[in-house]
Parts: sequence; structure tokens; C-alpha cells
Amino acid sequence: MRLNDMWRAVCLIFVMLLSFSATAADPYSAILDGQINGPVPQITLTDAQQSWLKQKGELTLGVSEPDYPPFDIINFDSKYNGVTADFATVISNTLQIPVRVKVFDSRQEVIAALRRGDIDFLGTANGFDASEQRLVLSAPYSEDKPVLAGRSDAGRDFSGDFNGVSVAMVYHYLPPRWILQAYPGIRLKIYPSNFSAMGSVSFGENDFFLGDNISAEFLSGRRFFNNISIHSKASLPESQFAFALRDDEQPLLALINKVLTSITPHDHQKLLKFWGIKSQRGLEGKAALFDARETQWRDEHRVLRVALENNNEPYSFFGPDRQAHGINSDVLKEVARIAGLQLVWIKTKSAGEAERLLKNNAADIAVAVTDNHQSPPEGLRYSPTFYRDSYVIVSRSESTLATRELSAQALRVAVVERDPVLNVIRRDYPLMQPLVADDAIGTFRMLDSHRVDAAIISLAEAVFIVDNYYKNRVKIDAVFSNQSLHMSVAVSEDKPELLSIISKSLATITPAQMSELSNHWRGQIIVDHNFWNFDRRKLLRGFLVLTASLVFLLFWIIWLRSLIRRRVKAEHKLNDQLTFMKDLIDGTPLPIYVRDREGKLLLCNSSYLRQLNSTREEMLGKSVYEVLGDNGERADELQQSYRRVIEGGESIVSDRILRISQNDFRIIHHWILPYRTGQGEIIGIIGGWYDISERQQRLERLQTDKDRALQASEAKSTFLTTMSHEIRTPMNVIIGMLELAANSAEAGIVDKRSLKIASAEAQSLLELIGDILDIERAESGHLSLNEQTGNLGQLIHSVCRLFEALSRRKGLEFTLRESSSLDYGVLIDPLRFKQILSNVLSNALKFTDQGEISVCARVTESSDEQLQLSLEIRDSGIGISHEDSQNLFSRFSQAGNNTLSSQQSSGLGLLICKTLCEMMGGTLLLESELQQGTCISIVLPLRRAKWQPAVARAAPVAQTAARQRILIVDDYAANREVLSLQLASLGHQVTSAQNGQEALELWQNGVFELVITDCNMPVMDGYALTRSIRQSEYSQGLTPVRIVGLTANALNEERQKCLHEGMNACLFKPATLAMLASLFVNEPSSQEVSPAFISPKEDFDLAELIQLTEGDPQKLAMLLQTFLTGMSQDKKHIQTAFSAADLATLKALAHRIRGGAQVIKAQNLTDACDTLEIVCENEEDCEEAVNQLLAELDYLALKLAEYTRTTETPFSG
Repeated sequence: MRLNDMWRAVCLIFVMLLSFSATAADPYSAILDGQINGPVPQITLTDAQQSWLKQKGELTLGVSEPDYPPFDIINFDSKYNGVTADFATVISNTLQIPVRVKVFDSRQEVIAALRRGDIDFLGTANGFDASEQRLVLSAPYSEDKPVLAGRSDAGRDFSGDFNGVSVAMVYHYLPPRWILQAYPGIRLKIYPSNFSAMGSVSFGENDFFLGDNISAEFLSGRRFFNNISIHSKASLPESQFAFALRDDEQPLLALINKVLTSITPHDHQKLLKFWGIKSQRGLEGKAALFDARETQWRDEHRVLRVALENNNEPYSFFGPDRQAHGINSDVLKEVARIAGLQLVWIKTKSAGEAERLLKNNAADIAVAVTDNHQSPPEGLRYSPTFYRDSYVIVSRSESTLATRELSAQALRVAVVERDPVLNVIRRDYPLMQPLVADDAIGTFRMLDSHRVDAAIISLAEAVFIVDNYYKNRVKIDAVFSNQSLHMSVAVSEDKPELLSIISKSLATITPAQMSELSNHWRGQIIVDHNFWNFDRRKLLRGFLVLTASLVFLLFWIIWLRSLIRRRVKAEHKLNDQLTFMKDLIDGTPLPIYVRDREGKLLLCNSSYLRQLNSTREEMLGKSVYEVLGDNGERADELQQSYRRVIEGGESIVSDRILRISQNDFRIIHHWILPYRTGQGEIIGIIGGWYDISERQQRLERLQTDKDRALQASEAKSTFLTTMSHEIRTPMNVIIGMLELAANSAEAGIVDKRSLKIASAEAQSLLELIGDILDIERAESGHLSLNEQTGNLGQLIHSVCRLFEALSRRKGLEFTLRESSSLDYGVLIDPLRFKQILSNVLSNALKFTDQGEISVCARVTESSDEQLQLSLEIRDSGIGISHEDSQNLFSRFSQAGNNTLSSQQSSGLGLLICKTLCEMMGGTLLLESELQQGTCISIVLPLRRAKWQPAVARAAPVAQTAARQRILIVDDYAANREVLSLQLASLGHQVTSAQNGQEALELWQNGVFELVITDCNMPVMDGYALTRSIRQSEYSQGLTPVRIVGLTANALNEERQKCLHEGMNACLFKPATLAMLASLFVNEPSSQEVSPAFISPKEDFDLAELIQLTEGDPQKLAMLLQTFLTGMSQDKKHIQTAFSAADLATLKALAHRIRGGAQVIKAQNLTDACDTLEIVCENEEDCEEAVNQLLAELDYLALKLAEYTRTTETPFSG
């Protein structure tokens, strides 16, 4: 269905729904909405009229639904407007009285309300209301001429009688009997509204619409039903529209009449013109306009065929609805309305085609452009001119035409074919070269394509085309010549009656009406063209080219079909191969992809998509930058690899890192191959990879394990080398001294000095072995502490004094800062504490070549019983990297930047220090940076204890009160021999056994006061022997014998195990005479026996001298006197060497004195000797060091003299 038909249908349905709504609804009020700028006539009212209006107060106007446009229109917001509303507004404004509007459902209801007095008057009343309803009408305000309107495209001639014709009318317009009397043969149909009545005609339900001329004209034409036009005046009495009142409302009637008759004709016409109503001078009867011959011809030829040129805007064109539009069509429609004719349109391409149709009697009329200087073409006649227009010259926007000198310019101008202006150009402008176009739009195409300099067309055409198609591209320069365009209606010369009818009809159209018809099409009008009408030449050329191409294609297809048959088999085979290749590639578990020269993905297999967690749609056509958008560096790397392969033609195989997601990285073995055409041209790349992440991880783990193994091996090698050096050095001394002592013994001389040196070196070797074993104990958790009461400050000072001397020897500054007093008695394992501090300071000294080493000590009292020691050891050495610092506390680990010789580092590490700190309940933390030095922080919680300095007095080796029988058990013969000699030297009888079984038999068969047994032996160990003895004693009721275990496993856990098995005590190898003698002092009954006798010491310790002199006071006094004499001589030698600045002698003296100081364990003197040795070695100023040494010698001499005096009585007694 066409768009206009759809619109009319919607309007009709809407009006019918309104018309057939419930009729029982109550009346409602509406707002009078007339023209606010309407006239207000000046009238004079009598006193009675003014009194009546004042008493009345307001007037009520009755209106019925549905609407009766343009007289009665009620909008959706209950506003009442229309022609009747405008005149009611004039009455209200003139009489200065408000008018209220009441709306009723039907005309009968509003008339009944008027009769009841519910309303004062009603509008749009005609003679039917006056005669049939017996109402009084006011003065008229509009004419009412019945007319018949029908479809303009009906194609049926209604020139005869109206028998059988279907006519539609609104129910309250005229009495039906009047219609049937005038037209007895028609079929009259009544409708509730004008909308529904005219809609039934528009859609073919009825043939004609009967109504007043104003409503018919308002609804038809371009407004609502554009396929409806007025056919003729109806043969019914004419009337006028007025207001209706009751006959008893004479005062109101007089007032309304006074107002309506006071409206001037100009104001009256202005009100009507607002609604599109033309000047009401009456519809002339056709019989009066035409003579008898013309009327007869018209009645016989009601339908005219009109040849109308298409695409001739704004004069004539056809829209999408196939209806004619434009100035010419509107004029012809007006002529047909006046003459009572119907038009059938014939579309033509040009004026020449229309002329040919007229000559061939294929059309009745056409519009022609006429020339006053030429006669009409042969066989045609023209009506009087109905439209005139000027010719203008049009040029491009950038053109600068001299419009005043056109005749002197050789211009190429475009002109419409057969246009009379051609004659003017040829006559008056000989230099111009006219080029002919089919139509006006064709002249603009020629101008726009620079084929001509200007175009000459009518003003209306120029304005229309410029505004709609070429705005801002061309311009109108000026009026061209005095020649005007004239338009007339062309008719065949054999139809003079038709020419006369058209001429007379045109004569009835006033100039104002003609201007209204033409002005509608001036300016910018939106016109929906079809492409065929607008550019038919281009289409025709295109169709010709297309036809030629199709013919060529037809022959080509025939030739190709022969090729296709041969190719089908090859294609099938190729498809099979492609399918095979696709399955092969897609089924391959390795990712494979293909990219073009720009890097965009062309093809990939399923494994590629799975690896990248994506879909084919997301990946195809994407470049590597789009896939790796947030990883531009890797995208650049891949793109450069692609370019190298494409430009160089060489494959690239390498390992890469592929990032799947934010935290998912894989190592792939990636290959890129050139992708070539059959001609060898590289058009892309083929790539793929396989995941080697797991293999790489295994290789990395293997390399890491290998590196760790190598480091451990190197650490062990370093350790063994160092231990070999550290062990062989004292062993060399021990063996040498023992050989010297043996040689002296053969000569009958007891070489005590050699034995003493061998014993000291053996003790040093024992301590070294203990340190080595401490590593294993720390790792196995068997390391133990032996807490004793000690002075915290003395422990720290003793270690720092040693390392201060060593630091000075190396050229380093050593400082000890005490943030608080360190003079506290504490429970601590002094050996382990010194071991921790010595190891840390040793490392600091070892890895610091310049700068300083500082120790900061601070004690914080937590409570009366607890305090906290904080030590901070800093150095300016080479430092340790963060990675190495994480492994320094691991077994056999050293820093990666440790370039020291293996001879300088045992590799014991900081593990034992950290373990000892943790065993003491403290912490050890390390902070270091490469080349920035190292800081080690030690925090230890300690228990306070009472500590009193003891006089340096050694306990003599106790002699047993009585000779005891002792059974010793050891599987090592040398140990049995040594132990037997030691006990024999103490005066005891010794019996030996080489295992527990042999010892058990000896015990069962003999009597022994003491059993000393090794813990680990073959056949039966010491534990089993103890259990057997204790069981026998228990079963036989014997007195328990004392059993002492002897083991090389120096652990507290080992002591606890011995006691648990039933032993009375446990000694750790090697057993000294003092240790053995302690077993017989006061006959201790405790189960725990001290492993060694350690004399309290303050400035010196004479335990070794006492042992050396076998407790003889005279011998000890003589030995001390020798010490004092030597010290006095050494002082003199030091002073002499210092005066001579003989550093070598000073160094030798310090070294000799140091040896004697170590015998009596005079630590302060030992430290002073170390300091002087270092100063002399570094060739520094030694005055301070010499003074310190001399002071220490004097102080030690004083103390030894005091000791001698205090011990004279015991020794002499």
C-alpha cells in the first residue's frame, strides 16, 4: 500500500473509532480557542442590551462531536477552534462577555440542549437546521454550497445521470429526502463525520462525497485525501452557515447579528483565509460559464489525458505516489475543478515527447513553453499564457562573469532543448555558443562538470535546483535579456471546444490565486526522485555497457565451462589434498600459524588457539601488536624476526619466552620459516613452537644443584685444606717436642719444656677439633651449653683485646664502644660466647682490607634477674650481596665475592654462631651490601648472677688418702697404657681390659673400688657393661662400685646417657691428670664430676705451673722468681731497643715475653705483646705500645710478688 493510502486509512479508522464511541457519555466543557488577533468591531449597545449582558454574565455555545473541519475542531487538550470558534471569539470580545463551550456526543443532543435552555446558541447551522429543527439563524458568517467530490484517478465518466452512483454524506448536513429528490437514482450512505464519509470515497467504497464546498476543499487536495477533488456543484439549494438560537432568544439574536454585520469584508475574509478558504464569491454554474456547444463537449469528454513532463521541477514532476506535482499540475487541477473535468496523467520525458503525443491523439492536453514571436507548431493551438517567468544566467560559485557585457563574451552556455531562449541567443548574442540539454537539471550537470561557462534557464527552475541540489556550488548571476518564459496549455487544433473550455477556466483564476499556486513551489522543496528519472542517460549508458559486458561474459562463460569441466576433477583432488593438509596441521599437537607480510594472522591450528587461550575469531586478522598489546617489547622482537625472515628468506630457530597471561610464562623452542608462492615470492611466514618449559626448568634445577654441589665441594675442599693445615701445624710441634723429650730421656734428662710445649699444642689441637665437631653438633642439634658464672665485661674485653691487636697489625682501626656498663655477673657459657664473638670478629678482620672494625656493646636491664646484651659488629669490608647473605648460614657456604685463599678461611661459616645464639635464646642478624661493609647484630638474654673475683690460686693435684684398685676398660691399647700410667702416677693399682665382656669377668672375679670404661667398644660397650654390673650388684645385694664413663663424644647428651645407664660420672677425652685427680678429691658422692679443673682467674693463672712443679711450693716460688727476674731484664732490653728505634728487636722481645705470659695466662700482658708486634711489623710509632707493655710488666710483677708473699706460709708448711 502506498504511503498516502496508509495515512488516509489511519485517519479514517481513527475518525470512525471516535464516531462510534459510546453515545451515552455526558457532555463536557471545552476551552474557546479562537484567533487572538481577530477583529473587534465597534458597535453601540442600548441600555437594555447592556443590562441584559450584565445580567446574563456568560454565554454557552453548544458543539457536537465528531469534528466538522474546518468549522468545528476539538483538540486533544479540549481546546475548541475552527471557523465557528473564530467568529464566536469575535462575539465574545466585542460584547465583552465570556463564552463557555459545552461538547455533546451528537448533533441531536446539542439541539435538544438548546431547546432545553442548557446552552444559549450553537454554531455551523445551515438552512437544514432552520427548516427541519425550527430554529432561528443569525446573520451568516460563511457560505454553504453543496458540491460533489470524487477521486481524481477514478477513470470513470460521470457526465450522464447519477443512476447507481454511491454517494457518502455526514448525517446532519442535509435531509436525505432533499438528496433523493434531486438525484433519485443514487445510493446515499450516511456517515457519522466528514472524515469517514470522504475516506470511504478515497478508498473506493463510494463514488462521491456530498458536502459543503468549504469542508470538501479543506479535506481534499494536498491536505488529507490528496486523491480527492471537487467534481461539480450539486443540484441542491445553496445556503449559509450561521449561529442557531431558540426563537425566544431575541435579545441575544439581535446582539449576535449586530456583531456579525459589523465585521468588515476585509476582516471577514482574513478570518476565513486563516483556514485556507478562498474569496467567497460563489461557485459559478458551469452552464453560465460555458455555452451549449462547450457544455455538450464537456459532458461527453469528462476525462482528459494530460501529457505532463517529468523531472521538470518545479513546473512538473511525478512523486513516489505516482501523482503529478508542480506548478503546471496544480494549475491544470484547478482548471479541471472549475470545468468539472477529471485528469489522467501521462508521464513524458520531455516537451517534445508531449508534443508528439498531442499530434498522435495519444493525449488531449499538454503544457508548452511558448514564444510570442513564433506560431504554434502545426496541428496545435495554445491557450492564453497562464504563467510567466524571467530567464536568468547561472554560473559556478567561483566564476566571475561580466553580466553587463554578455553580448561581447564568447561563452559556452547550456540551454534546455526547444526552449525559446535559444532564438534570443542566436539573434542577440552571436558570440555565445549554446549547448542543448534534455532538461533544466541537465544544464546544471554540464555547468558543474565545466563543459559550459554558464546556464540559462527560468528563474523558478534556477532557484529550485540551486536550493535543492547545487547549493554553494553554483550561483544566479543576473536576469538574462528581456525575454520572458511563457507557459500555455497546448491542445490539438481539432478540439476547439476543449481549447475554449480551458481558456475560459483559466480566465476565472484570479492573479492572486495563480500566485498562490506558483509560490508554493518556489524555493527549497524536498522532492523524492527515483534515480531512473533523475539520471536516465547515465543509466542508459550503464545499461548499454552492462549489456555489452553480459554478451561478452556469455561467450566467456561458454569458454570457461569447458575449462571448468577439466578443473572440477583437479579441484576435487586439490580439495582432498587441502582437507588432508588441514587435518594434518589442525591435528598436530604443536602450535602452527601463518602470517602475511604485514604480520596479520592468516591461519592457525587448534593447538595454537589452546596455547593462547583464545578463539579463531579473536585471533584471525590480528597483528602481533594486537595480540601482545601490553607487551610491546616482545611484540617488537617478534615483528623484527618476521621481517628478517621475509626480507632475507632465511629461517630463524630460537628459544623464546611466551607470555600466556599476566603470571603464566612459558619457554618455547620457536621457529619461523618463509612462506613462498609457486613463483618463489615470499608473501608471509610460517611459524610454530613446542613447549620446553619443563625441560628448561629441569636444566635450571640441574644447573642449580650442580652449582650447589660444586660450591659444597669447593667449601669442603677449602675446609679440608684448612683443617689439614691447622691440624698438621700443631701435630708437627707435638711430634717434634716428643722426639726431643724422648732423646733427652734416653740421656737421663727430663725435658719438661718440650713436654710442656707439646702439651700446649695438643690442647690447641683439641680445641680445634672441638670447633670442627661443633658444626656437626649444631646441625644435628646436639650442641650443648655449659653455663658458669662470669663477668660479662671481662669476657667481651678479653676477645676484643686480641682482635684489636690483630686489626692494628692489618692496618685497621678497631673500636669498642660501651653504651652502658658491662660490669655484670651473669650465667653464661664463656667458651661458647667467646666462640661466637671471635668468629664474627675473625670474619670482619678477614674480609676488611681498609677502614675500621667497631664493636658496640649495650646492656639493658629487663628485671632484677634478667638483662639483655646487644652487640653490633660493623666493618667496612667488601660486603655481601643479598643473594649470598641468604645462604651464609648454610653448611659449607661462603659469599660469592670471597676471593681469599682457602688457607685463610676454614669455611666453618656463621652457622655455629647463629645456632649458639639461638640456643642461648638470642638472635643473630646480618645486614650487608656489596662494597658497603657488613653489620652483624647479636642480642642475648642473660640471667644475672653474683660474681666475685677470685684470687689466682691453682688447686694442687690431689693425692688419694689410700691406694685404690681401679679397673680400666678401653679397646685402644695406647689409651689403656696412658690411662694406666696416669693412675699409677697418682698411686693407684690398675687392672685393664680391652672390652666390656673381659672387664665384666675381671670384676666378677676381683674387687675394685673404681671402674673407668670407654663408652664405645666392640663385643660389649661401656653402657652394656654398666648395666650388667648394676644388675649383678642388685641381684647379689653388693655395694655399688663407682663407675666413670670416658668418651670422646663431648656432649652433654652423652653425659646424660652415661648417668642414665647407671654410671656415677662421665669424663671427656683426653683425660688429664687434673681431671683424674678430681675423681678422688674428698671422695665426691655427686653423680656429676667436673670434666676439668679450671682455676678462677683474674690477672694470671698458675694452674699449669703448679702442675708442672707437682704442687711443690719451693719449686713454684723458684719458678716465679725466675719469671720476675726475666721480666726485669726484658724491661731493660725493651727500653734499650726503643731508644735505638730497633723495631726488629722490639718485635722479637714482644714475641718472647708473649710466650711466658701465655704460660701463666696473663691475658693483659699477652694483648700488649700482640699490639707491640703489630706496630713493629707495620713500622708505626711504637711509643704508646711500648709504654703499655712496660706498664703491664710492672703490674704483673707486682701481682706475682703479692701472690708469693700470700702463699709463703702454706708452701713452707
